[in-house]
Amino acid sequence: MQKWRKAKGFIIVAAIVALAVICHSVSRRTDNGMLGSVLDFTRTFLYVGLFSSWGFSVSRRVIQKRTKSYLIAVSALMVFWLSLREFKFRFVTDTAVIRYMWYAYYIPILLIPLIALLVSIYTGRGDDFKPTKTVAALFAVTIAFIFAVLSNDAHRLVFSFPADAPEWSEYVDYSYGPLYVALTLWGIACCVAAIFIMTLKSRVPKTRRFIWLPLVPFAAAIVYIILYTLRAPSSIMAEIDDLAVFYCLVFKWFFESCIGCGLIQSNTRYNDLFGSSGDLSVKITDKDYNVRFDADSAVPIPKELMISAQNGPVENDGKLIRNMPINGGHVVWSEDISELIELKETLKFRRDELNERNAFLKYEYEKEKQHKTVLEQNRLYDLMEKKTHAKLEKIDKLIDKYEMADDDEKKRRILSFIVVLGSYIKRQKDFVLTLDSSPTMEESKLSGALAESFRSLSLLGISGGAIVLTKGQTCDGRLLSLAYDFFEDVTETVYADARYINVSVCETLGKLRAVVRTDFEGDFSDVGAKYPQASVVAEDGTTLILPLEWRDDL
Repeated sequence: MQKWRKAKGFIIVAAIVALAVICHSVSRRTDNGMLGSVLDFTRTFLYVGLFSSWGFSVSRRVIQKRTKSYLIAVSALMVFWLSLREFKFRFVTDTAVIRYMWYAYYIPILLIPLIALLVSIYTGRGDDFKPTKTVAALFAVTIAFIFAVLSNDAHRLVFSFPADAPEWSEYVDYSYGPLYVALTLWGIACCVAAIFIMTLKSRVPKTRRFIWLPLVPFAAAIVYIILYTLRAPSSIMAEIDDLAVFYCLVFKWFFESCIGCGLIQSNTRYNDLFGSSGDLSVKITDKDYNVRFDADSAVPIPKELMISAQNGPVENDGKLIRNMPINGGHVVWSEDISELIELKETLKFRRDELNERNAFLKYEYEKEKQHKTVLEQNRLYDLMEKKTHAKLEKIDKLIDKYEMADDDEKKRRILSFIVVLGSYIKRQKDFVLTLDSSPTMEESKLSGALAESFRSLSLLGISGGAIVLTKGQTCDGRLLSLAYDFFEDVTETVYADARYINVSVCETLGKLRAVVRTDFEGDFSDVGAKYPQASVVAEDGTTLILPLEWRDDL
């Protein structure tokens, strides 16, 4: 299909050129002036239409934006040149205007080779390639030569006319000046450079072979120049003596050759693209969804699905149908998502499985948390029970004594002593909980515990007070707990006979110690057995001094 389209395009161009040549040949041979004018006008119209349609075709086919702009400019210059020439021959009579229109021929003559060079530079480059300085220099030189031609009347360095010529024009015997040689060499240099660069870029990768197709037009141009220079037989040259048309055809042929062999990227070789697309499943349709190009591996897609995919991807039988509008139609392609669907189902199953596992782990965690909480509560209970077991047994015995006592005063004292023991148990449990979370304790806790104990002792008629000075707001909690235990043991020894008890917990000579003073002068052997490091001083009552140093057996 693609080859037929290429052949069809070539046949149409060849037919147009052949028809134009026939018009030119008949015009030269006819004696009918009106018919000759019509044929010449038709010939020009054919070439203008050919180069105009080529420019329109380039705008649709060429991909790179800058190259496309340059080729459209070439088409416009060709149309400008041929239209200018037709106006000069048919409609203008003023010799000065004719001369300047002749000078204007050199605008396309100089710009088209320059653009060919620029196209060769941009070939194979991306749209972001911008050789600004090089392009500016090339344009500057070319514009300077164009200005020199247009201002020839002032300096006559391009064309020189005889002094006795009544009118300066291309029809008198003129000679070429040094600037004409320079601009001619400049045009030739641009053409040669364009051919050289394009030849280098047309080399087949990893081989020594070149794509010679772009060189064919210039080979034809060399043959034409040789025939023209050697003045070939008039029967041959008379039919192809139009330099302007030949010039335009050669450059059009050159650019089309570059497009045809892929040096200038175009969007016309869809069949070649699709034929080598492998697993690509894509179609190009017109606006009515009639398939124009189809990849070899493309699966059939119903027209209804293609239309439905305009609003978004459509899933059908394990494939995702997509639709994207393009100029003149749509691109429709399908993606095999059967593996993704299977993976999605697998992931869904895994997700459900993980949700169940997470729920089970959460249940286990809650159970473990409850178990840990019970263990922690039991541990704390064991700690507190170990610390207060002896006191609780004493309370049990005191309750038995209370029930057996028949004296109210005796019952009152038993109850008062039970209150003293209860205050100790309460505060000691607070100490146990505090020490379980932190090794330090605020000294205010000991002050508060001693104050509560003294309030309980007042029920037994025992007065006293407490001082706690540890030279800091916090202290080793175990030492404060030891000081409270020491005070409690002394209290239990003297509560029956003592009238006062004073206690101080202070730092002396860098060491913390607890000092208990009481008016009881009895036996403290039980206290001494439990606290062997304590000293007892019997003077004006009894003073018991305990250095606060922690031992694991306490």
